[in-house]
Amino acid sequence: MYEKYAMKLLLLIFAIVLGTAVHAQTYAPYTGNKANGTAVSKPGSDKNKKTKVTVTEKTSLKEDEKPKGDFQDLMNKAVEQLHQKDYQKAEGFYTQALEVSTPETAWRALMSRATLYAIMEDDKKAIADLTSAIESGDTPQKQLAIIYISRARLLANNKNMDLACKDVAKAKALGLPQGFTIDIKCM
Repeated sequence: MYEKYAMKLLLLIFAIVLGTAVHAQTYAPYTGNKANGTAVSKPGSDKNKKTKVTVTEKTSLKEDEKPKGDFQDLMNKAVEQLHQKDYQKAEGFYTQALEVSTPETAWRALMSRATLYAIMEDDKKAIADLTSAIESGDTPQKQLAIIYISRARLLANNKNMDLACKDVAKAKALGLPQGFTIDIKCM
């Protein structure tokens, strides 16, 4: 019982740390260009000056086809619901975030939703989301090791040691430290 709880807690911590790390590295674009003479200051450099944000690109999507919501906002709402233990709402927000995600951010929604499924003890759905993140081809290599070891833990919990050990080997090959694999017994 303790092992199952520890695994779910570890998955949750990984998802939160990954989400925070990726969010912390997201910067507003700097659009100033000295070469062509445009004088644009860096964002936040003049706090007294009000700036007007304009949209320069138009989308070709019809109004009813446009995604509803901002990816990061939906992810934040999902985490809030997760902390409140309203897992159904959290699942809905993660699913919405996945729908509005780009190929480069979809892995975050999949990993987070997989963690939620693991907490809900729905290992099949968790494994499916982790597999989707692996197969997408857009997941950063540094994150793949964590996703492989997360899936290995779920597979080991379900007594599928052959596939779990293959995932452990892939995680190690991607540079995951030995300490993260110590509780999965592979020969």
